[in-house]
Amino acid sequence: MGAGKQLPRPPGCLVPECQRAVGIVVAPRALWRAFVRGRHSANLYGREFSDELLDNTVGDLRVRLRVDGKHEARLADGLAFALWIGISVYLVHRPARR
Repeated sequence: MGAGKQLPRPPGCLVPECQRAVGIVVAPRALWRAFVRGRHSANLYGREFSDELLDNTVGDLRVRLRVDGKHEARLADGLAFALWIGISVYLVHRPARR
């Protein structure tokens, strides 16, 4: 769950699940805003590291990656958020295997 829709790789994917489960209790609005921003932004993964990339200012990259402003949440964002929170809470509270 992040910018660019990269799929998580186990076991590292369990850490964000725990963070989301805690975040929904500690800072639900900030978590929601970050989630929506991540769904509507891009990233630099898969792009070649070059002088052209280094010539950009931080402001240029923020515009190019669409992280420069507020994003309007859509119904699909709300449904995806509810799904991810449900999965996170389940993974944190599921019984331990023996």
